[in-house]
Amino acid sequence: MRLLRQLAVIFGVCLAGEAMAGASPIAFPGSVMSMVIMFLALAVGAIRLEWVREAADFLTANMAFLFVPLGVAIREDYGLLQNHLGKIIAICAVTTVIVFWVSARAAGAALKWQNRRRIGAPDAG
Repeated sequence: MRLLRQLAVIFGVCLAGEAMAGASPIAFPGSVMSMVIMFLALAVGAIRLEWVREAADFLTANMAFLFVPLGVAIREDYGLLQNHLGKIIAICAVTTVIVFWVSARAAGAALKWQNRRRIGAPDAG
């Protein structure tokens, strides 16, 4: 029963994200909006981690199974994608490089920030 309550919280946030994305004047994925809502709710304490931990762990552990329908749908529509395969691969390659670069810059900035805090902090010893 506890798992069902946790799933209800998660799916409620997903429903709210989809509703907000649908009501938005610009095109925005509902799944991304749902993740932002969940993050903010967890960050401010509106939703406590204990309320969703087990369900989130269950969904994460079974993530591969959840992608099977998507894989089947892509296989069924391969004919439509076949004409644009080169463009899709190019986009994936370029965005992968961009994500690597942004991640490296963010990690470097975080390390510099941590070092500045460590140097500026008084000695504990």
